[in-house]
Amino acid sequence: MKVTMNCQKCRAEAMKVAAKTDGVTSVAIEGPDKDKMVVVGDDIDTASLSLALKKKLGHSVILTVEEVKPKPPEKKPEEIIKALYEYWPPPPYRPCPIYCSEIYSEPQQSNCSLM
Repeated sequence: MKVTMNCQKCRAEAMKVAAKTDGVTSVAIEGPDKDKMVVVGDDIDTASLSLALKKKLGHSVILTVEEVKPKPPEKKPEEIIKALYEYWPPPPYRPCPIYCSEIYSEPQQSNCSLM
């Protein structure tokens, strides 16, 4: 709705009138000049709301009336899901490798020799 709201007092009065209307769940003021009011709710009588705003503030125009659809739940990106399953199930337990080294020694020469 477009409502004539020149000062902060007029904006507060418009929000009070809209909030008192049956079915209203939220009221917000938008626009670069702060002259547009967004009213959200169930089964709001827009004509009676506009008339009440005209009585209090002098001028109001209904710009759009539309149904607010609930947002679908956000899906996780496939990358996150892929990352979760990349390490699931956890790898089996592997013991640390044991390295065996062969001890090599040179044969000792004896003092005895046969010739």
